[in-house]
Formats: sequence, C-alpha cells, structure tokens
Amino acid sequence: MDTYYTREMLDKFDKFKQGSFLIFKKWQAFRLSLDNNPELLTVYADEEKTELEIYNMLRILLSDIDDEINKINSKAVINMIGEMLYDFIQGYFQIEVEDQSEKIIARDIYLLHGEIFKEEKYSFLEQLKKADLQFKSTYAIDFPITKKSVQNKILIDKLDKMDFDDKNDANDSEEEQNEDENIENCVNNKNLSENKDNFATPDSDGFFEIKKNKVKKENKLDSSNSNSNEEINKQDGNKSKKENENLIDADGFIEIKKKKRK
Repeated sequence: MDTYYTREMLDKFDKFKQGSFLIFKKWQAFRLSLDNNPELLTVYADEEKTELEIYNMLRILLSDIDDEINKINSKAVINMIGEMLYDFIQGYFQIEVEDQSEKIIARDIYLLHGEIFKEEKYSFLEQLKKADLQFKSTYAIDFPITKKSVQNKILIDKLDKMDFDDKNDANDSEEEQNEDENIENCVNNKNLSENKDNFATPDSDGFFEIKKNKVKKENKLDSSNSNSNEEINKQDGNKSKKENENLIDADGFIEIKKKKRK
C-alpha cells in the first residue's frame, strides 16, 4: 500500500532535513568523510544530474530514521538511530567512527524530530541556525556541498600526490648516490691498504730501512755458473803451467810437443 504525505507533512520533513543537515555540518566524522572522499561527491543519483548521490543517500537515511521513530515512539530509538548513522558512514565512505560520536548526533536528531513532528515547535531548529552563523569551518569541502569546493579538493589531492611522488623519487636518487659513494670509498680504502705495503717504514732512529728486491733464482744460478767456470779455467791454467814446468830438460831447454791434429 502506497503512503501518501500531506503538504503539511512534507513541509515538516523539509524542516527536519534542514535541521539535520545543520547537525551533520558540525559532525566531525561526517565532515572528515567528505574531505577524504571528494570523488564520491561528483557522483549523481540520476542520469540527468539533477541531484548528487550523497544528497539522495542522506534523504533516504533521514526517511528511514523518521520511520523508526514513528514505529518505536520512545527514547529507546536513539540507539537504533546511532547504529543507522554508524552504518551509513562505514558503508558509504568506508570509514569507521571510533569516537562513538554517532550517539550524540542520534540524540540531537531525535530531539529535532520530536519538536517538529509532535510538538510542532521550531525552537531547536532556530538554535541550530544561530549556531551555524557563528560556525567557522576548517574543512576543505563545504556543506551543503558546493561544486567549487569539491573540485578544489580534488586538485589539492592531485598536487599533494605529485609532490609526494617527487619526494620519493628524490629520496631514491639520494640513496642510490650514497650507495655509489660507499662503494667508491670501500674501493679507495682497499687500494690505500694495498699501497701501504709498498712504502718503507721508518725505524726507531727515524731512518727508513731500504729493502733490496730479491734477485731472481735464474740470475743467481748464472752468477754461480760463471764463478765455477772461472775457477775451472784457473785450475786448468795452473795445471797447464805445471805440465810445462815438467817439460824442462836437464840442459835447461823446454821440450815443445806439438799437438796432433784431429
């Protein structure tokens, strides 16, 4: 069965929605959810782009709250309203409300609804309007939502991301440069350590001890062979001399012996 609303009921619901928006405007969890999800605020509820999806979702939320209050008709419904608010933030924005502020917002919405629909008073609504005039927002996105604030926030997020990426690239480049310098220092230290062995070290008297290079084994052998040959030649010479001395005859003349030709 379809539900029909009178003009008076629709006017009251409009005032209830207006007051609820003023309550949402000061709800930190809601405002941070808007700031952190500007892309969601560019989505429309219809193809004609006559209404943003977020407004459509809020209107459905308030309509469901109105239904629950009319069913339960007691303060016990405040807990139910709090759960509905919590589910809305978590479901639509993918953000959890950790400070339990949804309970305070639920109480204010319940009081607003009672004055408008039951008591037909607007004192609480007027208080909300006066407080809104003195409210200084520190949030990036306006509420009610404006297209300009959404576009500005999206642009700021893009610039922040570019700046973040540039800083990461700079840090990576610096790390690579430091790594190259460390490698170069290690190589230089190694070369310096090897070169130290090539320098003479001063003795206790302050003078340097000069160490001669070792002579190659082949040179020593050549020198030794040369000395041996000289000794052999010397011995042959002495032997030849003695042999000549033995050749002297009794008359004092030397007998010369000719060598046979081969």
